[in-house]
Order: sequence, then C-alpha cells, then structure tokens
Amino acid sequence: MSARLALAVPRLPRVDPLGALLTALGAAALVLLPFVVLKPNRILPGEPVAMLAALPGWGAFACQAILALAALAALAASNARVRLTAALLGVIAVALALGAAADALTPAGNRVVRVAPGAAVWVLLTCLGLLATDAITRLSPGPASRVLFLALFIGVAGLALAHGTFDNLSVMREYTVNADRFAREARQHVWLAFGSLTAAFIVALPLGILCHRAPRLRAPVLGVLNVIQTIPAIALFGILMAPLASLAAAVPLAAALGIRGVGAAPAAVALFLYSLLPIAANTVAGLKRVPRAVVEATLTARELESLDYGHRERIGDTRGMAAAYNNLGLLAQTGGDVAEARRQFEAALVINRREGRDDVAATPGRFGWDGGLGTSWYSDPREEMVGILLTQRAWTSPKPPSVCLDFWTCVYQAIGD
Repeated sequence: MSARLALAVPRLPRVDPLGALLTALGAAALVLLPFVVLKPNRILPGEPVAMLAALPGWGAFACQAILALAALAALAASNARVRLTAALLGVIAVALALGAAADALTPAGNRVVRVAPGAAVWVLLTCLGLLATDAITRLSPGPASRVLFLALFIGVAGLALAHGTFDNLSVMREYTVNADRFAREARQHVWLAFGSLTAAFIVALPLGILCHRAPRLRAPVLGVLNVIQTIPAIALFGILMAPLASLAAAVPLAAALGIRGVGAAPAAVALFLYSLLPIAANTVAGLKRVPRAVVEATLTARELESLDYGHRERIGDTRGMAAAYNNLGLLAQTGGDVAEARRQFEAALVINRREGRDDVAATPGRFGWDGGLGTSWYSDPREEMVGILLTQRAWTSPKPPSVCLDFWTCVYQAIGD
C-alpha cells in the first residue's frame, strides 16, 4: 500500500541551490534596500527611494513580475537556455526600471538634481549576472559563441545609451557636462595603461626567465617585487613625487618630456612598478610547469646550424628532437660518424649531418634510430617521408646489417626515380 502511494504522489521539482541563494538575496535587496538615491545636487547626500515610490504602479508591477519569473526559473528550471533567457529578461527589466525611475524623479528642465542607482539595483544586477553566467557555463559554448555573447551585450548596452534611456542618471549627466574632456582623458588613460604595461613586459619577462634559470635569484627578486606590491598607491605616489620633481629640476630634458612630481609621470612609474610582480611571477610559474622533455626538445636555430642541420623547422618531431638533443655532443665528438656514435650510445637516436654517406643513403636533418633487435625507423622532413623496417635479425656489430642498408638505399633510389 505504501509503495502504491509513493508511486501515486507526484515528485516535487528539485530546487536549485544556487538559484535559491540568488533568489533570497534578490528578494531581500528589493524589499530592504533603496532602488535609487535622489540627490538635490551633486554635492549633498541623497535620499533613498524604494521601487514602489520611484516608479508608477504599472511599471513597478511589471518589473517585479519579470523578476518573479526569473526567480522561478532560477529555482526550478534545469534547462540552461531557459535560465539564461530569464536572467537576461531580468537584467533588461531592472535596467529599464532604473531609467524610468530617473525620468520620473527628475523635474523637467532641472539640470541640478542627480538620480543614482541604489544598492538594490546593484544587488539585483549581480544576482542576475551570476544566474546568466551559470547558465552560459552549463551550455559550454565555444570561444566564438562567447565572443558573440559579449558582442551582443556591448551592442545592446551601446544602443540603450545612444537612445537616451539613461540620460537622467547621475553618471550620464556627469558625462554630458564633461563630454569635451572625456575623449582626451580616455586617450591619456589608455596611453598610461598600455605604455606602463609594455615597459613592464620588457623588464619583467626577461627577469622572470632569469629567475627560472637561476633559482638562487628567485627568492630575493620576487621578494623585492612583493614588497613593492604591498605599498599603497597613495603612499607610492607620495614617495615618487620628490625624486621626480628633483629630476625635472636638475634635467631640463626630463622637464621638457613632461616628467614632474605630479601628473602622468608618477602614475606611469607606479603602474610600471605594480605590473612587475604579476608578469615576473607568472613567467616563473609558467616555465616551471613546462615538462622537462619539452624544454630539452627546444633546439635553437644556432645549435642546429652549428652542426649543419639547417633550420629548426627541419626537425618537426618533438620526441626526436628531445632524444637528438642528448646526442648532439656525441655526434660532434665522432665527426658525424653515425655508426661510431651508435656504438658508444648503444641504440641511440641520431641525426644525419650531411648529404649522403658511403654506407647509408640520407639527407641532412633525417633523424631516427636502429634497434639492436632488427628494427629501423627514420623520419626525413625534407622528403616528407617516414620509413619503418621490422626484421628478426639481431645486430652482430656496431654497424647496421646489410638488410638495413639495402632497405634505405632502395627507398631513396625509389624517390629519386
């Protein structure tokens, strides 16, 4: 009887934990926090205004209804597309409600009143943004789709700003007042950011490589950069003011270049110093994670050319490069005698140094190995060829058996023909 009742009672939908948390935070913000802040001017403190007081009745009801649907989707919907659609609708509803509240609270023709987003707006947008991010993660889109999402978001936001939906918000009014300065200050900001970052890359990248190759230097160098990173920005500006001002006073060229105690110079130096640690430390961490075999496989063009192997691209197999790297000195010592190098290194991987030999047909850059139990494998990048010979004849001398020599001779003769 109990089993029949269990089958007859419908199973309740599973509540999403993240959705429950976001719904609780959004509902609390909507009830307890102000939706906008109304200021008589840009200086005096403002008064908090709730959504119901800032919007007409129908507007507040429509926004709350859309937010309720978004909350329902966050709690019960498992389909990622449904959750994403609900989150985006919620963002649009909150944004439109914010613009409508600014229009309703701003008297016609008044250029002094300021309406700023309240804490409830920021909490709601954060919750809806997290819900959208969770939905996008569940969809597992590719890089192109992610870029498309970002482009659509930027496009919609740009259209809303150009349409004038948010013209009565305080931030847009401040932009209107300072529109002439905005482009100039934006260009200066970009120059400061990218200029200091470029200089930091030029210094910190070789420094990180040096710290990786010389472990004894790693602790003191990164320690000094850590100390710089802990200095507060205001304090660092104060530290830089005196030496930069002295430099400008002592060197007229420095003053002509714009270096002085205040302005762009201390900002650029501070950004440069703050960028050193992340770049250097991440360079060290990245190099430490590279497998040793890959590091050993990275032959420089100078090393290859010194042994007449040609350029780096002639050897395209990483495993062959790694094994050949260990035998470069051995081949050089034997004068390029493959048989002698093989005898000293047992069944070593070797690289042919020059065109043709008396015993083995080959081209420069060909690499491979001859196994002691009758296996011969070589890759020839120039001819775009890989050859494998399997026999059951063990070697009786350091030189390969005649069947190996005949095999490779026939292969290269066939290519020539």
